[in-house]
Amino acid sequence: MDIQSKDFLKNFIYNNSFEKNHQDLLTLLRNEIFERREGLNLTQSGELSYERSRFIHKEIESPLDVLANPDRLFALAEWAGLLDVSCFSIIMVHYNLTMGTFFDHALKNKGVADFVEELDSLSSFGPYMATELGYGNNVAALKTQAVYDHEEKCFYLNTPDQLSQKYMSYSGFSHIPKIAVVMARLIIKDKDYGVFPFAVRISDLDGLCEGITAIPCPEKPVQGLDNGLTSFNHIKISLNQALFGEIAEINENGEFVAKIKNVRARFLKSMSRIMPGRLCVSSAALGGGKASCYIALKFAQHRLTNAPGGQDTAIINFLPYQREMFINLAKIYAMSALTNNGKSRFLSIDGDIDSELTSQINLTKALVTWEMTDVIISCRERCGAQGIFSVNRITEYISLLQGLVTAEGDNQVLIATVAAQLVNMEYTPGSQVYDNGDKYDSFTPESITGLIALREKNLIKEISEHRLSFNGTFFDEWNSISNDAIHLSKLWGYRVAIETMINWKSESVESQNLIKALANLFGLYVIQKDIGWYIDSGKLSKNLLMSINKQMDGLCSELLPKVDEIIEAFGYDEDLFKSPICYPEYQRVFTDFAKSSRTKLLEESL
Repeated sequence: MDIQSKDFLKNFIYNNSFEKNHQDLLTLLRNEIFERREGLNLTQSGELSYERSRFIHKEIESPLDVLANPDRLFALAEWAGLLDVSCFSIIMVHYNLTMGTFFDHALKNKGVADFVEELDSLSSFGPYMATELGYGNNVAALKTQAVYDHEEKCFYLNTPDQLSQKYMSYSGFSHIPKIAVVMARLIIKDKDYGVFPFAVRISDLDGLCEGITAIPCPEKPVQGLDNGLTSFNHIKISLNQALFGEIAEINENGEFVAKIKNVRARFLKSMSRIMPGRLCVSSAALGGGKASCYIALKFAQHRLTNAPGGQDTAIINFLPYQREMFINLAKIYAMSALTNNGKSRFLSIDGDIDSELTSQINLTKALVTWEMTDVIISCRERCGAQGIFSVNRITEYISLLQGLVTAEGDNQVLIATVAAQLVNMEYTPGSQVYDNGDKYDSFTPESITGLIALREKNLIKEISEHRLSFNGTFFDEWNSISNDAIHLSKLWGYRVAIETMINWKSESVESQNLIKALANLFGLYVIQKDIGWYIDSGKLSKNLLMSINKQMDGLCSELLPKVDEIIEAFGYDEDLFKSPICYPEYQRVFTDFAKSSRTKLLEESL
């Protein structure tokens, strides 16, 4: 493959913005501050992650400038946690959630200008305190109160009970100055006006501020972050610290004035950073998936095993290995297409996000983090015992993904919300449905999207008929259709991913054919999930049905000579990760690393 074709693949992966938004972030990761350090306890690891986050902040444009360019924000999300998974959480909470809330609602509020300057210069880190111990997936029901006192022109922020402790924002390292965005319920004259963001100083160089309590959460594997339970004891904050923006105001008489009348719409506007946050989470998940595949496939080309006939051969030459790992590659390219589709739509809007795009972003976050979780676990297993060592990175990405499937909305909740919206609207599979109206005689990306659309239509029909005949409570009705509705949602996402791959155009025939082969392999993986229904539908000829496994193996054989080109489109090289199993002489590199690591630990213990 020529260099130009590799660049086209990289353009596909990074939505044509690698040089503009990603290249310098990759370069930053080669700095010595990201060198692996063995033997740290979790507190030391957490402190180091804050130090690395400060380094990233120092080397790139300011958070406000990043927020003005959402594509840059998505790129930062992908690279920040690649060599230190905790950096993703610190950086994204600070940049997107906290600074983003100021960016959306308070840049004209001169009363918090000092806060904005501190956060923009990173003199203070910015935790985001929305979820509470008893209100994780139901933030709209949170109980933290901001009670308005009109005589003093201030609010009193209070945590009424244990369930309403803020959980699990970063308040554990109390020696680090922090200014948080705290989501609290606005109370005026005993009346509840809903949830709004407030700016609150949590700690300074002298520790926690008066009236604030922070209890460190129990340890988490791998990540040494300072998650905590945070409580407020009637602390006084000024009127300016209410980040109402264009959502509402309190007039001269101390009365609440809604600029957005609908309570739900006010809440969603107050939580405006959640939608770009879900695209950031998807980007980070793709980074972990790509890195795991890169490391595992490099190892597979050097790791020898005995083959039938007695000769040693690299494990990548075994078809069962190819089937599993090349489907992983196909998932990465398909989920990149889905995420890039969502990013492009988000970047094109001028104003509020409509319900369709909201559903697509929610679905993207859920599908990408689930699929990348499977990819990373598969890569860990295919590396054998080497996959367990932290120096080979993959186990750390497992920890990252376990956080991402919950961050910015639990996946199961998000996809159930999408499913409910689909069954309550006149949803029809997209316009680009390739239904030939008869039996399908081949598996191509185009015919596969037609087959997926047929399955979608069938599910819509079954759900509608069931609802018409159902006689029970609303909850029972939802429960009886929810799994089919969730399956319908997933098919929608898979189809959009393949259609985006089909529609991607390249001047390089070779790169275009590779994308087509990966789309085909991903599509067959999707079709296999519903193989029973397709058999019953009569849309697949017997010969075609019997050929699925052979077609998958054929695609693997087609992709095998191109593996390096496909993974090099990620922009990585062996020296970025310094994982011993990436190198051709992995046995020497791993031995040298073990010796140096052991020697260092012994020296430090003396």
